Amino acid sequence: MPLNHHPNETHSGYLAHVDGLRALAVLAVIVYHLHAPWLPGGFAGVDVFFVISGYVVTASLASRSHESIGRFISGFYARRLIRVAPALVVMLLATVLACVLFVPPGWLSGVNEKTALFAFFGLSNVLLTQTTEAYFAPRTEYNASTHTWSLGVEEQFYLIVPVLLFGWFSLRSRGSRRAMIFAALIVALALASLLFARWAQTNVPLHAFYSLASRFWELAAGVLLFLFAHARNERTAQGSVRGFNTIGQGSALAALALLVVSYIYTPIAQFPWPYAILAVAAAVLLIGFAGEHPPRDFVRSLLANPVLVMIGLRSYSLYLWHWPVFVLMRWTAGFGSGIHYAIALALTIVLAECSYRFVEQPIRKSPWLRARPIWLQLVLLLSMVAGAALFAHVLFALRPQLTQSLVLKNGSDWYAGVQMTKMESTRRCQVDLRYRAIEGSSVVEYHPRDCTQAPLETQLFALGDSHAGAYLMMFDQFAAETGAVVRVYHVPGCGVLALSFPMADVSGGACRQPTKSALDDVSALLKQGDVVFLPSLRVNRFSDQWMRFDERVARSEMVSDPMKGSRARAVVEASTWLSGFAARGAQTIFEYPKPIFRSPPFRCADYFNRNNEVCGGGLTIQLSDFLNYRLPVVVAIDSLIASNASVSAWDPTPALCTDGKCSAYRGTTPLYYDGDHVSAAGNRVLFPSFKDAVCGRTPRGRC
Repeated sequence: MPLNHHPNETHSGYLAHVDGLRALAVLAVIVYHLHAPWLPGGFAGVDVFFVISGYVVTASLASRSHESIGRFISGFYARRLIRVAPALVVMLLATVLACVLFVPPGWLSGVNEKTALFAFFGLSNVLLTQTTEAYFAPRTEYNASTHTWSLGVEEQFYLIVPVLLFGWFSLRSRGSRRAMIFAALIVALALASLLFARWAQTNVPLHAFYSLASRFWELAAGVLLFLFAHARNERTAQGSVRGFNTIGQGSALAALALLVVSYIYTPIAQFPWPYAILAVAAAVLLIGFAGEHPPRDFVRSLLANPVLVMIGLRSYSLYLWHWPVFVLMRWTAGFGSGIHYAIALALTIVLAECSYRFVEQPIRKSPWLRARPIWLQLVLLLSMVAGAALFAHVLFALRPQLTQSLVLKNGSDWYAGVQMTKMESTRRCQVDLRYRAIEGSSVVEYHPRDCTQAPLETQLFALGDSHAGAYLMMFDQFAAETGAVVRVYHVPGCGVLALSFPMADVSGGACRQPTKSALDDVSALLKQGDVVFLPSLRVNRFSDQWMRFDERVARSEMVSDPMKGSRARAVVEASTWLSGFAARGAQTIFEYPKPIFRSPPFRCADYFNRNNEVCGGGLTIQLSDFLNYRLPVVVAIDSLIASNASVSAWDPTPALCTDGKCSAYRGTTPLYYDGDHVSAAGNRVLFPSFKDAVCGRTPRGRC
């Protein structure tokens, strides 16, 4: 978090205790990001930074009221760029290179590239408001540039406030009471921001966390703290502290206690509204009521401790580097033991110190740069940022050549795309890929053309969650070999007739509309002889892309009484839809559950990540064990088959398991991408069995 004032800068009102407060803020953030249970509310340190930044930057402008508005604004931005940009650019370039080398593309890293590129221009927070991932969601912890959202908020704040501050300071220096108009505008904007934060917390939570609109009030609190002191004719930052100190040390102690409470207890579900108020209030009090000089004031003496001041001076670099170090550790070695935590902290300290000594300080103190005209400083710095962003873009484009990951190097086996590869010899048709939107979802359609033999008149409809999407290569190949039109409805996280819960109960009801829209669309298009295929995850996972789950809980839930009741209701619901399909002359094929694994293969494929704690579950499972695990689902599917002659099932397990064991690999070839989604190679292995199952349900009984 960039702040402007340091002891080595000429400023008579330097406040050592503010640097100490910055140290407490950055340490809280680092501890939280390293291991959240150690300090559950440590993320509130960012809110403390916002207050400090608003206060200190306002103080830095207080002595420039004699300047013209052009010089006032341009000089401010030049100083900010000198302070912020070089260290940020170095960190981003190093992080981009590390991600290109060691992080394979995929869902878990899906927004990483855009976040990094937006971060060069202070816009990563804007991008993050457009994603579906909250700050506390798992995927966020695997994005090495997520932390730059707060820098974006600050930079956007300072596109607005300097103009208002110029009005305040210039009029105040002339003794005009009209200066209060500008303070009133800042107050009004802060109140509007606070009200928006309250509304957004419930209605648009991503904006509540990431956007300037919901965070403006926090930075404005620091601005108004200084302006209030200025209005009392306290002309320097040191004077502002004397002006507030009449309240006494009790307030400072209470503020310190409030800060500790905010770090220990800040409920995620109620942050930033209303619990950010705790950290903001504590920061305002500690800046303003911390006393005059040590050692007469315990709180000020504590915050002005040389060790805390030293950390505070490096807080920007510490903040910049800790997050990418931690994220890259998660992607590679992991945090499986205390030594990994120690390595992550050591790397953070070393990189931050190098950044402070060899990037921040030399550029900030550069006599050559400061001797240049302000316009030239701006041109040079902005050109540096733009050039670095372009270079980062080139690095991402060169990822296939630079990567050290076998997943990307052998991507044609790992990544299940929309079209089949390595099976061209059996394709009899060209296939056009089309996309169509329906309410709450989308449809991927394969339309064959120019077939070398009469096309199959049967349409294939596939409905399911992300597992339907993982089979897109199979569907493409089916269309190419048979000439059948294939329509795929896949809604990630929303199993269609998955038989675990009635569809209205899946994901708290969020899946009801998209799954119903998909089923309604299929029902409208079905005709005699068509086939409906229903692939979905029908058993509890043992792992996801970012973690392993408690297998005992997963197994017990599969056979629990609540699950039995839920599955029985789901079977009744499925019967209604299946009867509707049958009435239109269609056949339905369920997918029996395929093997699942305790670790995600793509996270464990390389020398630098195979010892990650997420890989500890292994990549095999005994066939008998899995068959027993999935039995309740098989029984439910079989009950539907017994009661409806148009219903059957396809079992992918025999094609995936050999010699009584199921493995995520066949030799060195990955059959799975993560713990339950098949890879591109897995699509190729399963296709013959799948084709036979579908062709056997067509009117001719063959393709």
